[in-house]
Amino acid sequence: MAMSIGYVERHIRALILAKQCVEFGARVRTISFITGMSHADLNELFYAGEFRRRRGRAPDATDWLHRRANIIVRAEASVFASVFEKIFKAGFDPAETMVGAYRIYTGLCAQSPRISFDRAFDLACHLKGWWAHKQPSFALYPCPACNSLYVAALGDQTTGRIGCIFCNLVSRYEREKRLQNVFQVDGTPPD
Repeated sequence: MAMSIGYVERHIRALILAKQCVEFGARVRTISFITGMSHADLNELFYAGEFRRRRGRAPDATDWLHRRANIIVRAEASVFASVFEKIFKAGFDPAETMVGAYRIYTGLCAQSPRISFDRAFDLACHLKGWWAHKQPSFALYPCPACNSLYVAALGDQTTGRIGCIFCNLVSRYEREKRLQNVFQVDGTPPD
């Protein structure tokens, strides 16, 4: 019995996506959600013979963004989420959206990205209610003051200038050297 072309194409596509996820440093659990491939297949194909240290618990909490993340991480999370949403609205499927959005996000970062692929995956899951989370718990909100899109808890009433991470960043920029070092306005290092 011959295999259908659709089956072969789906597997090739899954392998390509898995390879891209591995290149971004994704956990096997994350890659499995995105591609539908089993943990055993992923370990055999990409990590055969390698000693892999346990990396701790996978990102999987709604409070990391609003309680534990600093202003820089929250701004980068909003950048990733905005890119993710634009790609998805352009008609790409969830897996392609995830990988493409992360690639674009890392290209936009002047320094090393602060959001790992696994953390970005968790954020996407919380935004859409896909894969690891069945219900959305985050949303993108437009700021009426600066027109930026920023991530907040679903139903958060502190939207607008108070909730906008970018308005907060701009208001603190002149006082905080670390913000000036990360978000350089004209590309020249600060004094």
